[in-house]
Amino acid sequence: MMDAVSQLKVNARKIAPVFILAFTVTTFFSKVIYSGKTLYGSDFLAYFYPLKAFIFDHFSINGFVPLWNPFQFSGTPVIANIQASMFYPLGFLYYLMPTDAAYLYSTVLHSILAAVFMYLFVRSVGTSKTGAFLSGLLFGFNGYLVAHIYAGHLSFVQNYIWIPLVFFLVHRFFLLRQWNYALAGGLILGVQILGGFPQIAFYTILAMLLFFCYEAGLFTHPHLFSRRHVKGHPIRAGAIQGIPSHRRNAEYTPGAECAGNADAPGQVRHLLFTGSGAVLIIIIGFSFSAIQVLPTYEFLQLSTRAGGIPYEFAVMDSLPPINLITLFIPDFFGNPAQGTFWAGETTWQFWEFCAYVGLIPLLLVFMSIRQLMSDRMGLFFLFLALVSVFLAFGKYNPIYPLIYRLPGFHSFRVPAQILFLYIFSISVLAGKALDSVRDGAQFEKRRSHLFAACVLFIALAILAWVRLAPLDLAGLLLRLTEPPITDPNLLARMCQIVDGATLKFCAFALAFLAAVYLGSKKSFGGSRIACGLIGLCVIDLISFCFPMLQPIDIQMIEERGKTLTPIAESNNLNRAMIMGPCFIGNAGLWYGFRDIQGYDPLILKRYMEYINCSQGLRPDPKVVNLHYVRDVRNNLIRMLNLEYVVDCGRQRILKMQEVVPSAYLVHRSVIKAHDEVLGFMMSSDFSPLEQVVFEEKRGNMREALRRTGAEIRDQVQLSRKGSDDMKIRAQTNAPAYLVLGEIYYPGWKAFVDGNEKPLLRADYLFRALYLDPGTHLIRLCFSPQSFLLGAIISLACMVVVLSTMLCNRRRCGQGKGND
Repeated sequence: MMDAVSQLKVNARKIAPVFILAFTVTTFFSKVIYSGKTLYGSDFLAYFYPLKAFIFDHFSINGFVPLWNPFQFSGTPVIANIQASMFYPLGFLYYLMPTDAAYLYSTVLHSILAAVFMYLFVRSVGTSKTGAFLSGLLFGFNGYLVAHIYAGHLSFVQNYIWIPLVFFLVHRFFLLRQWNYALAGGLILGVQILGGFPQIAFYTILAMLLFFCYEAGLFTHPHLFSRRHVKGHPIRAGAIQGIPSHRRNAEYTPGAECAGNADAPGQVRHLLFTGSGAVLIIIIGFSFSAIQVLPTYEFLQLSTRAGGIPYEFAVMDSLPPINLITLFIPDFFGNPAQGTFWAGETTWQFWEFCAYVGLIPLLLVFMSIRQLMSDRMGLFFLFLALVSVFLAFGKYNPIYPLIYRLPGFHSFRVPAQILFLYIFSISVLAGKALDSVRDGAQFEKRRSHLFAACVLFIALAILAWVRLAPLDLAGLLLRLTEPPITDPNLLARMCQIVDGATLKFCAFALAFLAAVYLGSKKSFGGSRIACGLIGLCVIDLISFCFPMLQPIDIQMIEERGKTLTPIAESNNLNRAMIMGPCFIGNAGLWYGFRDIQGYDPLILKRYMEYINCSQGLRPDPKVVNLHYVRDVRNNLIRMLNLEYVVDCGRQRILKMQEVVPSAYLVHRSVIKAHDEVLGFMMSSDFSPLEQVVFEEKRGNMREALRRTGAEIRDQVQLSRKGSDDMKIRAQTNAPAYLVLGEIYYPGWKAFVDGNEKPLLRADYLFRALYLDPGTHLIRLCFSPQSFLLGAIISLACMVVVLSTMLCNRRRCGQGKGND
């Protein structure tokens, strides 16, 4: 009985920090949780809420997820939209409750998991519970994460949290040399990819590969971290959980049992082991997420980002070197949540550049730099932090044109988003540095006093410059603003913002120095100092992050859309658009009408070219927002079945005359080369209801249909037009093309009287179907092969991986039993 009680107490001590972490992170969101509202996020309102609500409504009514979205860009494949994250395992809340509630609870859940996963990883590399607690706290609640929550980047949060768990499993793979950890790591990487932010998954793979190379290098050069080189706190026996008892020693390095005999064959075997593990994790990750990856890849090849993006687009929102000051003084440029951001006309740069993890952790890292460089994990994460900042500079980085040519980098914009690796690295380093402080390794009087003097000098120098040279400060601020500030009142306000931010920096720097001073006193315990520093971190992060955690009432936005109710409830199959900024982005998704415009990073290239041509604009692959349609009376816009135009300027709803129907029959076709089609359709020679235009295809030109002398009698009736299918009854007494005002996209299938017939791309963008004379029942359904193949691969991957892991586990259990 006593043994059971003792074991229970031991287990309670082990898991207590996890529960404390979860409680602490939940407390940070208490303001919103108890408000009865949801969490504010600009992109959540403009993009993710209507998208998730559409999926939720479709699932609730039909019992399955939608494949096609008719409410944006005249129709687009929602199954290919990776940001919709329909198959993300932790997105289950979005199928169980209203979207606004699901977003709040999902965000809190992900923040808790971020902290817990980081705690597990940092504990696994030998850090104490106190140090791991600080690492988890920093990773689960920091300026960078909360700024992206304020921006409403749902998919970013869903991807962000998984990197410590991936590293935890990779580290265990090296530590115990068991393939199950590589298999589990692949599944977790797949979950991250399904989270819907491929750029973060790409950076995770990049960091993981660097870690694999680092570990392989340590095996071939074991002397780098032999006992004589490690002067910090060694990894204590048993501190790394999961090490078999016969392998535990004072200091344990992966591969240590082989490193002493690191001959050429042994090195080759280890390199093969390492390389195989890395390849296996990546293959499993993409295989498990194939249900999403394959449809997205198919869409990508047809989108504005096919073949990569231009360099000028790829380096948008690169981290300016001057913004490094926000790593220490986060409010230097203000805070958009408080209406004080002054560093530009747009606010999105704030959350892309805001890599604030706290001043105290940075000072801890700087103070412990010598010990961290002598630590196997410390050195790697110092390197990773520096590399991430170096790559975040983007266009300010002299070698970024070369980096842009590397696989993957030419597919993404916003280089500053790699700063999440900096946050990850500093969180790990801060926990290890706190251990040094707790153990008293840093409080040698000479070194600690020198460091304290440097910090004090810098803080006082900055404060003196801000207070004693206001004209110089004003001149600097003027040089940092584009366009230049001319309003003296605004300039004075900017100086006040910088002054307040600097004062806060000095206050926390002095508090840290007080802790250093107390730590140098032998009578003051290291554990007390560690707890005090954690408390300072909490206060610092709360003071910066709390203004960005704001509640918002979704009902207020839905009330604004009441004027659009007649359009949504008109029961017609035609489309509408908003002309002006009076409604939130993706209004069609928000209020349930078929919109010809939209806001999304991925847009069909042909659709962008079509819309731009209709407005007299050149194709622009950088476009993510098509809310610039003004000329609504040309042939191209009319063919989108546009019936309603909401004019924000005049505050009225216009009903268009001579609306082109959603489906009609034509008896004459025209063949044009690809680059001539749109010009011809814009000309007066083209009549949409009398002609259909096909593109020239390597001499295989379709036969033109021409009117006969007999009277043509046509009748077309749409009996159903759902999200993923439509039914049509057509009658004609002559050969004809049925032209649909629906976007042509691979995966749409047509059945005429029960027999599958090929769908043709017509009029540059739309679908057409050849019909013989007679009465026909036509059914169109969206069933993309990429989705079906991806689903099979994902299911097979999951079954194979889980079965293999179970077999390996049983084999290991039998081996232990024999021993």
